[in-house]
Amino acid sequence: MNMLKRLTALLLCAALVLGLAACGTDGPSTETTAPPTEPPLDAPALYAAAADAVSSSEYVRMKAVITRSTAVGTDTYTKTSQQQFTWKNWGTDAMQAKITDDSTIGDIDSRTTEVYRDGAVYLTMEGGAYVSDMTAADFTDRWLSIVPLTAELYAEITAEENAGGVLISFGSPAAAEPWAASEEHQVLSASGTAQLDGDGAVTGWTYEVTYTQGGTEVTLSAEITMLPADALDLTLVYPEDDERYTLLDTPDIPLLLNDAWGYMAQFQSGTSTLTETFTSEALGATRTAATTLAAYGGAEDHMSSIAQVIATQIFYTNGELYDSYTYVQQETFRDGVYSVSADGGAAEENPEITGADMHNYCFNTLVSAYPYMGEITGASLTDFGGICLLELDCSTALAQGYSKTVCEYLTDDPDYLDSLSSAYKTNTMDYFWAINRDTGLPTACGITFSGTHTIEEVPYEISYQATQTFCMADPGAYQAITGEALPEETPAEAPTPVFYHVTGSEGQEMWLLGTIHVGDARTGALPQDIYDALDASGALAVEFDTDNFMELIAEDQELAERVLKSYYYLDGTTAADHLDPLVYASGMKLLKAAGSGYTQAALMKPYLWSQTIDNLYLQQGYNLVADKGVDNRLMAYAREKGITIKDVESGIAQIEMLAGFSDDLQELLLSQSIATTSREYIAEVQELYELWCAGDEAALIAYLQEDTADMTKQELALYEEYNKAVSTDRNADMLEVAKGYLESGEVIFYAVGLAHLLADDGLVNTLRDAGYTVELVSYGG
Repeated sequence: MNMLKRLTALLLCAALVLGLAACGTDGPSTETTAPPTEPPLDAPALYAAAADAVSSSEYVRMKAVITRSTAVGTDTYTKTSQQQFTWKNWGTDAMQAKITDDSTIGDIDSRTTEVYRDGAVYLTMEGGAYVSDMTAADFTDRWLSIVPLTAELYAEITAEENAGGVLISFGSPAAAEPWAASEEHQVLSASGTAQLDGDGAVTGWTYEVTYTQGGTEVTLSAEITMLPADALDLTLVYPEDDERYTLLDTPDIPLLLNDAWGYMAQFQSGTSTLTETFTSEALGATRTAATTLAAYGGAEDHMSSIAQVIATQIFYTNGELYDSYTYVQQETFRDGVYSVSADGGAAEENPEITGADMHNYCFNTLVSAYPYMGEITGASLTDFGGICLLELDCSTALAQGYSKTVCEYLTDDPDYLDSLSSAYKTNTMDYFWAINRDTGLPTACGITFSGTHTIEEVPYEISYQATQTFCMADPGAYQAITGEALPEETPAEAPTPVFYHVTGSEGQEMWLLGTIHVGDARTGALPQDIYDALDASGALAVEFDTDNFMELIAEDQELAERVLKSYYYLDGTTAADHLDPLVYASGMKLLKAAGSGYTQAALMKPYLWSQTIDNLYLQQGYNLVADKGVDNRLMAYAREKGITIKDVESGIAQIEMLAGFSDDLQELLLSQSIATTSREYIAEVQELYELWCAGDEAALIAYLQEDTADMTKQELALYEEYNKAVSTDRNADMLEVAKGYLESGEVIFYAVGLAHLLADDGLVNTLRDAGYTVELVSYGG
């Protein structure tokens, strides 16, 4: 009998007995009594019993359909997986499992199978078979939980009877299920159900969740069905020959690469830069090539711009120049028309090339360095929290293939050197891909190959080096193609940043705005009071005009050399001579993930490493970009209105300040960038930006206060060095500039970084101390 029906029957019997007892010997009562009320189902207790039964089962079989849609920048990427699970002794050291995953990502289908036994996971997929050592706990963490809904996460758990038994519903979640998201996420909504049969056993679950993680918004839905235990094949099929399997740090490596391919095939917009160098000593030839790509829209409304700059130099073996030339090609696809121009010549159209053709061409360019899985002979994964670096070992055949590729590019004959040489040897073959775990999209990849051909007993080196950077779902792709920014939606709520009116006793006047160097649509919709003040001002003063500074570098050789000296070590040392070896190694891995991981990076000063890593993290946020920073918005407005732009300080002064940091301080800044995950960095920037938009002066001042209580003596000394250079000295200089503006009689709109206003020694306090009146503007007043 159904347990719940038995309970109901007993309650009715008890009510009848009590009713008869109450009658005594006086006979039946003429009064009517209300029918007994059944107590509500105890949903938490029912679910706990059902979940415990699943967890304690020796064998469990289940299937799941999981759809995950990830909104990234301008694009949405979707993956649907049909998974089947067979578990034995789940959650114990004796656990065994087999999991089959049939996934569809865009138009690409793939099947993977994982078998877990004896502390190792065996992964098979098209083109490869891999094995990795792994604990049972780590293995289960990678997959859907055997009990997908965690009761402790939900404030509301209710139950109702239905035809199948009892449906338990879960609502008001504190977080997403651990198997659905990383710890660093913000749940927006989530709900689930568990279906119990008449005996209180779980027959299936459903789960839906939407959350933000890093720079993405993820919507996941899952439907899980428990399969009958009596249909379980208790003999799991294990690999018979372990030698077929390539040893990897983790099976996540081929899975991440496989997903990246599928997600990139769905791209609607993106930008990429590919740089390549082909060299052969035997041929006396070097070819360098750079390809930049911007694509926006799908096959139906595709737009793209592809620029290729190729410089080739051929030398005699004695080093004398034989020939050299530079070739430039520009391809565009706009309004359904393909055109190509070479070396600045007239563009030629080809009406036979369609948007679908160009979209496929762009995709092939994006994945030109994608590895064939069967050629991977080993790999390691370094996870930086949000971004991971996959360093791959590849087969000798693949390496030799690159030697043929170099030969083909330089001679049009891939076998030319092989036909002349008596022996060939691969010297190096380093291959990496960096992938953002939150989006599944790559950030960079690279190849470094070198080999030796022996010709007439003389060894000649042949080499190929390539680095490609990716910004998939890049909102900037549209502007790169059209020269125009994407139309922006009017923000639901305009920002109200702290804005001050400064006046002096003799009629001096100045406007003072604290800026932030990143933004979104809100920085394009500042309060009208700000635009009115700028319109009425004689000039806009910013920290420095970046566009003008870049033009100066191009025109002024001495300035260009100062910048070069500030960026790179030119004294014969490298960053390795100035950094702790562990910091250097970790930093170099993250530079690879940013697409800057080769010889040039080794010469870069560590402060530039740190900035490169921070920029990589910011790019992964998609929402806040430097182009929409307040300074850039104001300068664009000033140029449109013909308002003069003044520099408060020079660009070279800022660069030389950073380059002048001590080795210890540069190492500390780099260590902090390495220790901060991309998710944490994005969250911190977003928090500050929201405070800037709200314009709460007290909250901003509190946020900008540094807590030095837990710093060591050495850390405190380095903090003081940093603070003196970045804040104290610059704030003092900015005060003198501001006073000069005020005494000039010209009204200046003074816009510098927020911290330069609100620090204890910032402009708001120091201008007041200097006798000026500084009033916070009340918008619309």
